[in-house]
Amino acid sequence: EYIDLDRISDYFHFHKPVSYRDLKQELKQYDYGIHIIKNNFLKREKDGYYTRNKLIYAVTNHFYDYLEAGLPIIAAYPVKFAEYFEKKNVLLNWTLEEFDFEQLICRRKELKQNAIQVKRQLSVGKQIEKLIGFYNML
Repeated sequence: EYIDLDRISDYFHFHKPVSYRDLKQELKQYDYGIHIIKNNFLKREKDGYYTRNKLIYAVTNHFYDYLEAGLPIIAAYPVKFAEYFEKKNVLLNWTLEEFDFEQLICRRKELKQNAIQVKRQLSVGKQIEKLIGFYNML
């Protein structure tokens, strides 16, 4: 399905993997970071590694890679991450079926500005005091 979308849609692009050093530069050329899931996926219990529980609480570096590149995010999972970044106004909590391309175009500038601001807020330099406090608490 995604391969077909890559062929016919201007909004999808697949490329070869890039090294971590080049990732930020590669991502900067796009408008959004997308973590795709279909609408009913969270309602189904899956066997194996990707269980519903892990999709709700899993930690993903993708969100931080996107923010590091100054990109807003489109994602509906992991649920707790999506809720957190949606409250910070840098994430559109959409599944694949909910994409609204008109809204993507209209909100692109606003969301990019928010992503840059949140990137600064969440930088390690701004979190040192909390990290030291957490370490001392242990």
